[in-house]
Amino acid sequence: MFTEPDGSESIGYKEEKIKTIKEAEGGKRTIGTNDVEKGKWQARLVKCWVKFPHSFVRLDDINLLLKREKLVNCIAGYYKNEIIFATSDFITLFLQLNQNVNEIFKPFLDHGFHIEIEETLADLGILNSILDRKTLKARKSNDQDRLKVLNTRGTKIYKRYLLPEIPDKLNPPICDICQQNMGVEQIKGTVREWICEKCQEVRDIGEPFREYGTVWEEEGVKVCWFKFSLDQSKVETWLQNAFGEYIDNYNFKHADILKEEFRPLALQIDFNNDYKEMLKDFWNKFKEYQDIKKPIVNYDELGVFKYSPELIKIVIENYINLFEQYFPDCASDEKTPIGLSLNITNIKYPIREHWRFFEKDKKNFLNIRYHKIFEEKYSKDELKDIIVMAINKEVTSTFLHNLVQLEEKLKSNIRIFIEVFENKRKYPEICELVSRGINPSKILSLYRVFRERQEYEQYEVIRSKT
Repeated sequence: MFTEPDGSESIGYKEEKIKTIKEAEGGKRTIGTNDVEKGKWQARLVKCWVKFPHSFVRLDDINLLLKREKLVNCIAGYYKNEIIFATSDFITLFLQLNQNVNEIFKPFLDHGFHIEIEETLADLGILNSILDRKTLKARKSNDQDRLKVLNTRGTKIYKRYLLPEIPDKLNPPICDICQQNMGVEQIKGTVREWICEKCQEVRDIGEPFREYGTVWEEEGVKVCWFKFSLDQSKVETWLQNAFGEYIDNYNFKHADILKEEFRPLALQIDFNNDYKEMLKDFWNKFKEYQDIKKPIVNYDELGVFKYSPELIKIVIENYINLFEQYFPDCASDEKTPIGLSLNITNIKYPIREHWRFFEKDKKNFLNIRYHKIFEEKYSKDELKDIIVMAINKEVTSTFLHNLVQLEEKLKSNIRIFIEVFENKRKYPEICELVSRGINPSKILSLYRVFRERQEYEQYEVIRSKT
């Protein structure tokens, strides 16, 4: 606070004194000639994605997910006035000009995390969660009227990356996990590793899911790792599109203005909260199951189970039901913000390869990989149609079994199409699915994980009796 020579009072910020809120904020609009004057105070809206380059060598290394969540919670507590909302891998901040994001994220950088940042700097009067979208749209369409106002008011939108400090010269051996620091030799049994101090600290947090490397591995079971994911950019885009469709359906006046000024941030926070509740409900449904586990007890996005057609079907059906319960109108194809990825392998398959599959871009509602057999993506509608019209139909199981054998023998998708249409009278459901644009490979892949082992066992029983 300052007292001026005339006796009036003013507030100062970065040597800019103001007497009214209007003077600090400036105008509220970004186009036209009215209410577009530049304000004296600016701030930043910063969206941050927390990522890491680490390669999980052992099961213990997934403790890095727990470490990331703890660091997010720590920052959320310390910078509670700046954080708008945060998840385990995403943070939105409202910052003053002089606040250093490198300093805020130093604990992350010290542990080898990377921070991907999208930042908007603007007058307080126009700074909001959609200003970046407006600015980028104006640049793309060369909207000079809007760009003139934004540029005059010193608006900036940019992307940058925060990376850990790495010495100019890094003498070998380097850490097997993060590849960013010198490693110290570690020997366990016949395995020799080089692990840095920070990655060893993560390992020492505790051994996640000890049964996996003892009981399950001794049993030699086939396993299915799975991970839920939530794409914040897709959440924002879907909310914007859904609001636009709502406006169009009810023929509101000034529809274009309403759609342009829609701010999804509050709904995005609600969406994230509902997502967390959905995951809790998902795990509650498996309380009585012994063969499905959370490797990290308090991390609901990641799970693993002893693979069986029965259990994978239950997992997928519960996911569909809960998604429809919590997000009945949400996109559920390649535009979906929420995805579930499953990877079926031998238990000795490296954990880093599971994670590599989970981190792939361009996810759909369901993403399945069966090691050395197939990799498929499904929308919710495709998934439900295949389950109802093919998998759950006893009359089609023999035909699907024969198609699987034919596909493995000929390696020809065209031949499968021909076989489907030649049998359209006998198996109209399969022909109908293909006519809807569903590739037969998707039907056969889902059959493999849901029914094939059961069918083979039935055939073996029949064969043993003849």
